[in-house]
Amino acid sequence: LIGKGGSGKSTSSLSCLNSTLGYAADDYCVVRPDPNPTVYSIYGTGKLDRGSLDRLPFLKSRINESEPDEDEKSLLYVSVHFPDRVILEFPLRAILIPQIVESETVSLQPVKASEALRTLGPNTLFQLPGSNATTFNRLAVIARSVPSYRLQIGRDTEALPGLIDNLLNNV
Repeated sequence: LIGKGGSGKSTSSLSCLNSTLGYAADDYCVVRPDPNPTVYSIYGTGKLDRGSLDRLPFLKSRINESEPDEDEKSLLYVSVHFPDRVILEFPLRAILIPQIVESETVSLQPVKASEALRTLGPNTLFQLPGSNATTFNRLAVIARSVPSYRLQIGRDTEALPGLIDNLLNNV
């Protein structure tokens, strides 16, 4: 899951805690580009803003604060509350670019690797100390090595894990 803040990354990843899917990270993970792209979990937490809490009510009783302040996110200790869902390492099978939309349903639309790279590149390069052309080239390798999709997130967030699971089983 890649994208700027507020795009639905946390909602998407944390919705999977209510399914059989595993959880690697919210905001930060490590990806090795080759020989086969692999994701590594580095934190066992997730962050939720008020909108995410409203979309994922099953998490309300498990967050650090009962309600986040208007501009702050609440912290969820995934490794404490869902230890069986945390996956430390797994193959990267697809790149998802979440987008919250005003509809009931969730859906996936294929996008080109160049769109994934345009979404992935700026956030990674600005936040990763010592980034350079080699870093960008590694991101390009990752974007070209797996299929990419726009994940449109409607109000039915309970359908997200099934949609993601179906994709992962068919790529």
